[in-house]
Amino acid sequence: MKQGSKLGVFLCIAALILPSFANAGEIQVIYSEVDGHPTSQVPGALDLAGNPVVTEFKALEDLVFSPDGSMWIVKARNELGSDLETMLLIGSGTTGMMLAQEGQPVAGGVPGELYEFFDASAGFTSDATQFAFGARARGGDPTTKEKVIQFDGTNFTIIAQESDAANGLMDLPPDPSGDETFGNSLNSIHMLDDGRVGFVAVTINNVHSSRRPALFYDSNAFAQSGVTPIDGDLWDSFDSDDFRTTPDGMHWFAQGDDEGSTTTDDILAVDGVVVLREGSMIPSTAITVDAVFSTNMNSDGDWFSRGDDPANDDWAVSNGELFAATGDPITPGAPENWGDVFLAFTGNNVGDWVLAGNTDSGDTATDSVIVLNGRDVVVREGDPVDLDGNGIADDDAFIGRGNETSSAFNPDDFFLTDDGILYFFAPLRDSMGNDLGIFGSGGDSFLRLDLPSVCASGNVDLANGTTQDALQLDGSSGYPTRSQNVGSGVPFTLSLDAANAGPVSGRYVVWAWIGEGTNPTDLNSMGQFVGCTVNPTPIQGAMSPQPQFCLPGMGIPAFVCAGTNTKNVSDFAPWMVTRPSGLANPITITLQGLLEDDSTPHPQGFSMTNAVELVIQ
Repeated sequence: MKQGSKLGVFLCIAALILPSFANAGEIQVIYSEVDGHPTSQVPGALDLAGNPVVTEFKALEDLVFSPDGSMWIVKARNELGSDLETMLLIGSGTTGMMLAQEGQPVAGGVPGELYEFFDASAGFTSDATQFAFGARARGGDPTTKEKVIQFDGTNFTIIAQESDAANGLMDLPPDPSGDETFGNSLNSIHMLDDGRVGFVAVTINNVHSSRRPALFYDSNAFAQSGVTPIDGDLWDSFDSDDFRTTPDGMHWFAQGDDEGSTTTDDILAVDGVVVLREGSMIPSTAITVDAVFSTNMNSDGDWFSRGDDPANDDWAVSNGELFAATGDPITPGAPENWGDVFLAFTGNNVGDWVLAGNTDSGDTATDSVIVLNGRDVVVREGDPVDLDGNGIADDDAFIGRGNETSSAFNPDDFFLTDDGILYFFAPLRDSMGNDLGIFGSGGDSFLRLDLPSVCASGNVDLANGTTQDALQLDGSSGYPTRSQNVGSGVPFTLSLDAANAGPVSGRYVVWAWIGEGTNPTDLNSMGQFVGCTVNPTPIQGAMSPQPQFCLPGMGIPAFVCAGTNTKNVSDFAPWMVTRPSGLANPITITLQGLLEDDSTPHPQGFSMTNAVELVIQ
């Protein structure tokens, strides 16, 4: 996992390679609980006879996404009453349909079985063509009401249900093993690409209480309380909603307790190794873990956890590295610090991450924020939203509850796609502070924010970057070049040599900094990132000046080129810089290259070149 201080730079560049997002910067409402508004209408709702019926959302409760970000499942409630209100919706982007509803026949079930309610967990395969979810049934056999249901792309199949054999368990002697069956609580449901479904069996019949819960793939036990070793002890219990596996089956995490002291037994394990433990310090920090509140894992195995310390201050950790804690600035140099409540922490597969929580600003109407890559506040409590979808936030609808002491975002109902789209749940209020939810409750909404596809200027912390001899930036006057003089309007060339950098699967970029002095050194320190324009393919041998971006406030072009899967790049340009009239002469710009690379030679996730000083005469 690449550190956020570095990711902020590269996200900006990567975004420019993609098509521009529609309505970038406007928070769009997919579903809401705003009484009478079209976004509150439940798609595909049915009555008990199976006929279409009009109803509105009463509650939006849980959000699940496919690993590729293309599909989602929302657990919700409608206003049709206790026999019909619970439901699952499935969709893509801003459009969804009914997947399953209380009072309707159980998919793959026997005649007479109707849905009663749905579990909070569900999961997709990596390509989103298959998924699984959990449900409780009524009207059928009362001993088989709890079910795990799989859709294989064509058919729905019940792959495990209450009273089915739970294989591979060990009972506490002298009780016999092999007669165990599933009970009425199967949770943490998720799909693997090979068709298996993972879950936690919280209740298990015919087994000693010390030998449950257990982790399963389909009907076969994977880990069991009181049996499976962990960190020199045995698992004592598993949390009901904290077991996940990557779709390829290569990585997994589980949270629970071991059989050690009750002051240190709460643990988070990743791939069978304890990575966070109650009473122990977060690696390379002085922060003691008191509790782990929530964990999620990307399809590439990167994991994200949030929790608190004994003083109830919060922390956010990814892959064992502390990303933020109570008291840290929310962004570099910001006047606000993180408060004592983190609500969500997650990231995508290209290294970007978001953290949601409160701040110490003192203004309870605006003190909750969502920060991207530790650099940009992308959502703040009180921000307007585009309720009617016209591309303008002109609907008198704003993020947050009228009761400003309540959370402005729903805990953990967040997903960040690889192409920079953030989905999340949050309540809405009007400009007078009145809740917009049904029954005046500040009801929740399902929101989407297309993150801006432009580079913002500002200070970027590159203090932890590395400079490798294998990665060199070369000016046309020699190799390696530290300084180069060019005339205004005179073409010059740059070359980025990554031939000896090892396996490279990432992207490269060259950007400009405002340079000072006459003897530049490697710029692994604070600097002013001044903007970028990306050419989507290498421009070797280009014969004309490339698109350029003017430095904010100075009118000086900054030149950037980027590409993918390239190990040896030369002759980016010719570039040409025209010195604006009226500015002092000479003008000094400093250039530096970056290679995003997750290979072993570059454990920080990227490498930086030497600096090249460009003096415009």
